[in-house]
Amino acid sequence: RIDASTGIPTQFIQLPSSVDIGDFNNDGGPPEALASELNTGIGNIAWDCIRGVLWASNFDDGRIYGIDASGQVFATYDHATGAIGTDGSLDQSDVAGFAPYGELVWAVCPTEDRMYYSVWVEDMDHPNPTRSNEIWSVGIDPAGMFIPGTAVKEIDMPDIVLSGGPEDWSSPVSDIATNEEGCCLFIAERSMRNPTTSAAHRSRLFKYCHDGSAWTPASEQFGIPYLPGGN
Repeated sequence: RIDASTGIPTQFIQLPSSVDIGDFNNDGGPPEALASELNTGIGNIAWDCIRGVLWASNFDDGRIYGIDASGQVFATYDHATGAIGTDGSLDQSDVAGFAPYGELVWAVCPTEDRMYYSVWVEDMDHPNPTRSNEIWSVGIDPAGMFIPGTAVKEIDMPDIVLSGGPEDWSSPVSDIATNEEGCCLFIAERSMRNPTTSAAHRSRLFKYCHDGSAWTPASEQFGIPYLPGGN
């Protein structure tokens, strides 16, 4: 956070990690394992104007965190298990490194009564023939607490189409936003090869709107300039 008077930045909160990043020189593990552990971090943040809450996804344990204005965690949600917590204590079952594909939450987008979030299932170097990158939602009450048993898969992201035809994968979704009415989602991908390596030219922006029964792609299309010979 940045002080409004002095402009000096200070740490607002440090989310729990399966490795103590403040003591990494004394970790004792092999260098390659240590590098993997230290590359985990925060995926996405979103400010909740209705509740005055900062939401964040944690690549280390795959959980979504609700953080109050004083910098204290008051709610967590684990997509993999559906477990709901009320503090920021370390998940003792979490292993060092990134949460696995299919459990790794990236984008977070709070609305009046739902938290929309993305699940990283596949990427450019790790296509999944039976499952796509996904958009889910879970209920949140007026205080910001997650509501048990309310998780719903909303959207399976479509496969990417290259010049040679459709591929059997899509890029993970890194950000989600809603329109003012809350009936449409803007869904942005990021080109990735794995959780530590980004790429390019394989990302899209979608607009999905709810017709009362399901999410459907909007009819608008936008052309984006590209370099000659690019995708």
